[in-house]
Amino acid sequence: MLVLRSVAFNLLFYLNLVLHVIAAIPTFVVPRRVFMVMARSWGETSSWLSRVVAGITVELRGLERIPRGAALVAAKHQSVWETFTLLTLFADPAYIFKRELQWIPIFGWYAWKSSMIPVDRAARGGAVAA
Repeated sequence: MLVLRSVAFNLLFYLNLVLHVIAAIPTFVVPRRVFMVMARSWGETSSWLSRVVAGITVELRGLERIPRGAALVAAKHQSVWETFTLLTLFADPAYIFKRELQWIPIFGWYAWKSSMIPVDRAARGGAVAA
């Protein structure tokens, strides 16, 4: 049963991703905040799939401590989970990501549209200075 739920979740997760990527194409000609509505929708539906299909329960503690306005959140990034979950927790998130990801067709375009911050990891200490 666990294998079946895992396979079902993965199929639905990637189908959900493809549908959101296609639906977000018109957002290239509108303001960033409209694109972020689509990104947040992907995050919410992915969270729903993980809960309903995969049976994953998540307990978020300390949400009341999240400050209003700007904040820096350092996620450990051990999976894609925080990528879609953080989209649902913050009003206007910006991600820092390795610059090479910007070269991936479609994903890189969306990274640019969402004003993510690319970092050249090979530059070491000067990675963000540029």
